[in-house]
Amino acid sequence: MPSLKIHCANSRKRTGNSYEELHKWMDEPQKELGINHRTKRHDTSYIPEVKERWKGIGVREFLNHIAEDYKYTAEQWGKDCIHCGKPTWKKNDLCNKCLRILKKMSKWPHPIKDWRFYAKYIGLGLLTASAIWFATN
Repeated sequence: MPSLKIHCANSRKRTGNSYEELHKWMDEPQKELGINHRTKRHDTSYIPEVKERWKGIGVREFLNHIAEDYKYTAEQWGKDCIHCGKPTWKKNDLCNKCLRILKKMSKWPHPIKDWRFYAKYIGLGLLTASAIWFATN
């Protein structure tokens, strides 16, 4: 998701005003909720409050903020996991679940000495498994 600095810069380009207070207000729940902060203050039910506090152009910037957040998210969903086929994040080859499995495997008390075990255990191709093994060892 774009940072406060990026949201403000985009607002400044569009309107001549950064609307920093608006963007901070919108993303304030992020401290508590993390990525799930979008359940608060990122839907059209807040338009009356935004209109009261920041007027009409503020509403437009409110909606642009939401659009920028979701555009960023859409760009991060890259491809499908090469093992299980689930969507990956930030264009990784493996989904978070498969990455966690590999990380656990590399932290065993007796680290895996042979990359072919990765290929057999997770069903990855030999080239991918060897690359993962060399990256984690």
